[in-house]
Amino acid sequence: MDKFVPDALKVRQLVNKATQDDETPTPGYLYNELAKFTQSANSCPEVEDLLLSRCEKKSSHVRLKALRVIKMLCERGSPSFKRDMQRKTNAIRSCLQFQGPVHPTLGDLPNRAVRDAAQEAMNAVFDTEVQQKPAESSISAQGFGMNNSSQSSQQQGVSSSGGAMVQNGKYTGYGNPNYTQQQSNSKMDERMEAMKAGASKLKDSFSEKMGVLSKKISDKVDEIRRDGQSSGSGGLYQGASSNSNPFGK
Repeated sequence: MDKFVPDALKVRQLVNKATQDDETPTPGYLYNELAKFTQSANSCPEVEDLLLSRCEKKSSHVRLKALRVIKMLCERGSPSFKRDMQRKTNAIRSCLQFQGPVHPTLGDLPNRAVRDAAQEAMNAVFDTEVQQKPAESSISAQGFGMNNSSQSSQQQGVSSSGGAMVQNGKYTGYGNPNYTQQQSNSKMDERMEAMKAGASKLKDSFSEKMGVLSKKISDKVDEIRRDGQSSGSGGLYQGASSNSNPFGK
């Protein structure tokens, strides 16, 4: 039945789930689902408008979650999402000065978390740093000209005594050519067998370490869940004290 639901309704449902008015952190899969919708020219504006409208809600929980989603989509979503957000920053800017009601147990921490998240979202929206690979054209151009011609002249040549070729400072063309080839093949086979044995040992060691790591991760996730359930903040502001940065940085 889900495939018959219009994309606009799906987007609205995802945004509402990702920015629920509670202290439960936004599940990771919702970030990924929203990032996929930003790839659609029809759905991307819908995602933008819904998230910006959530940034204008009174609840600090809703604002904080919406700002974190915006930051993530600027980093992982479609480039058009980031470009459009650069022209729609009023709602995000308003969160820079956000001052909501004082939390009964966390004090002003939720309000500061919103302000910090707004600054991080603004940084992500206007982040113009692009990792560019060195131009390969200039590198490939070095393959032409005097360097290669001189190298060729050094590697190849014909002797005047009988047509023997000079390659890398050695004469070739005399004797039994199969002898060197057979010897080379034998050494290659030995190396291949050694590589196979090493790969087998490495695979066994890797599998064992991955098993141990998987168990540690599972135990850590269970611990986090237990801590989140026992804490009054539900995990949204977990790890942040009244005198520390809410993001732990």
